[in-house]
Amino acid sequence: MTLPFAIITDEGVMLDVSPDSKLTVEFVATTFNEETVLKGSYTYPVTFPPTEKNDMALGYGRFLENRLGRKSIDVNISLLGMSWKRAKLEYDISARSKYEGYLTIDNSIVADLMRDKTIAEVFTTTVNSKFVSHKSIRIDGPGAGINDKIVAINSSIGVYPFCMPTYFNPMADGELKIKNDGSNNIDFEQSVINDFSEGYTIKGGTRLYGAFFYLTWVIKEVCAFLGFQAEGSYLDDSFIKSLIIDNTGTRTGDDILANGMINPAQHLPKLSIADFFKAIRNDHRVMIYFDSQTKKAYFEKATKILSEPNRLDISGMQIKDSVSIKRQSISAYKLLAKVDDADEMYKVLPYEGSVIVGYTDSFKEVEMAIGQPFMWAEKLWNIENVRLPRKTQMGNCYGVALNEMPAYNADNTYGKNSFAFRLLSYKGSVGFGGPVWIAEATADDIGNLNRTFNNSLTLGGEKGVINRFSLAWYAYYCISEQVEISAKFDVIQFMAINPLQKLLVADVNKAKVEALIDKVTFEPANNSERIDAKVICYPHYDLNAIASGFRVVVNSPETVTPEGKLYAKVLLKNKPNGNSYRTYADLVLEFYQDRQMSIRAISVNNLNVHVDRRIVNVDDQSIREEGPYNDYVVSENVVVLASNVDRYWWRYDGRDALMYYMVSDPSLLHDKFEIMGHWVVQLDGQYVSY
Repeated sequence: MTLPFAIITDEGVMLDVSPDSKLTVEFVATTFNEETVLKGSYTYPVTFPPTEKNDMALGYGRFLENRLGRKSIDVNISLLGMSWKRAKLEYDISARSKYEGYLTIDNSIVADLMRDKTIAEVFTTTVNSKFVSHKSIRIDGPGAGINDKIVAINSSIGVYPFCMPTYFNPMADGELKIKNDGSNNIDFEQSVINDFSEGYTIKGGTRLYGAFFYLTWVIKEVCAFLGFQAEGSYLDDSFIKSLIIDNTGTRTGDDILANGMINPAQHLPKLSIADFFKAIRNDHRVMIYFDSQTKKAYFEKATKILSEPNRLDISGMQIKDSVSIKRQSISAYKLLAKVDDADEMYKVLPYEGSVIVGYTDSFKEVEMAIGQPFMWAEKLWNIENVRLPRKTQMGNCYGVALNEMPAYNADNTYGKNSFAFRLLSYKGSVGFGGPVWIAEATADDIGNLNRTFNNSLTLGGEKGVINRFSLAWYAYYCISEQVEISAKFDVIQFMAINPLQKLLVADVNKAKVEALIDKVTFEPANNSERIDAKVICYPHYDLNAIASGFRVVVNSPETVTPEGKLYAKVLLKNKPNGNSYRTYADLVLEFYQDRQMSIRAISVNNLNVHVDRRIVNVDDQSIREEGPYNDYVVSENVVVLASNVDRYWWRYDGRDALMYYMVSDPSLLHDKFEIMGHWVVQLDGQYVSY
């Protein structure tokens, strides 16, 4: 009997198959998988008898002593005389020395690589899973050519593999950058990474620079590593082309100018390939299809597939009365924003915590996998409100010039200090007049110089990810149902079926509804030119034809406001209105969200504050008096507790004296705020700690 299928090796050998064997295939789309799963297609076992042809093709693997012969091989699957898919064949040995073969198809072929390899590892050379070297990208020849090339790279969007956006990270090398005026305030100009404020030149010394790689470039390179060519509407979208992967990797400017090399692995999160693709699929609702026959990996926007008019009508192939409907248990989602636990900004600034989208008040919570850095405006280079991405996060520094820094990574390592998968949208070079330039990236729709943009990386909002990329998907899926039908296809019709192809299916009333495939379980029938199949799909209903109560709702984003104690700075500001006998000062208390005292407290509500006064002799600094001065209740993040308090007093009870004021938290547990320091602010603006 001639079987309706064939398994053919790359050498053209058609394997002998047991006469009673069937080819049953689970052809699975990744679209409707659980959030944590990226399923692939596979077959149930196929039995190959121990013939000489099979022995040669399968490396004589049925002999116990031939361990090295038992390995996977690449094959082609033929259905009813037509080539359908390339597959990987692995086998066990059953009784009577039969080969029990299992075929994996599409992304299942590279499932082990996707699970075990990180996207960073794609850009390294390893032997036996041990690092050997980096796969580097040369910027240009050494010296001025490198600087000119970086200007060209930053002045384009999506043309090169990477760009070098300007951002803040006062902890980039592991040591907090503070001003040298004694104030302990963050030095934001020294915290700028990729500083191009002096005529778009890379600064030398210890100034830090680092590359951010374009998301689309990384997707294409990872797919190439897996043996596939990536394409699709998602990769062609102009906004997606602007997205860059946030990271903390840096080198000194001198190092970059001297070597002209960028190592991508040092600028990518330690995220498995499978988790990388799942994050893109889940967060941006991308339909991903690895076609092992064409060796292409398709990344299509769900909105595009849903709106396309092209549909494959299989209603005439359905078996009568085979339709079953399983209700959809999910009708709304609560999408929880991704948080980078290593970035202290999440502890001190409000952020978009979640958005609910769907049709009902009950929802399924889903953690998003892609985040975005905070944006921060600061006065830089005598320019007000320069707006840049900001993080306060232990970085990853490379190059021997930084080998004494806490964030140092040896060049044969990378990513010692973890960071999450976050994205920014790169907007090109922006000049502020004169020599000052930045390479601008943003997490929202706001740019410098009063520019605004059409898209944002926030979840909610009119320009956010949900409205721009996934609202149509949620409107479809939250009201859809799981439908199962049985059908008999001829081989030509069956060849047109794939996870990106919409179907037209019919119910008992002959009404046709379009649907997207979840899974097709099929086997070519013996003694027939038909393929027997069971199709599980999700209909795309016409919402206009459904009761008016079904309307998708996108709730306003829920904001997470950090809670816990505040941090405070005490300033004793000398005033110029004294005389040689007696001087005065204002006692000022400033509250902050962060220990670095760079973010003003968001909310200060009726905090009790206690002040003690200490009187010190000028000549020997001995303490003459110390005790309670006053108590206050404050509700502002900057408050003058007392104005014109005594600061210096000539011949106070016979000896020159200085007065100091010590502020404390009088609460029972002393947990409302923490005093980070007391400073005298002198008339010349210098700070002196006391």
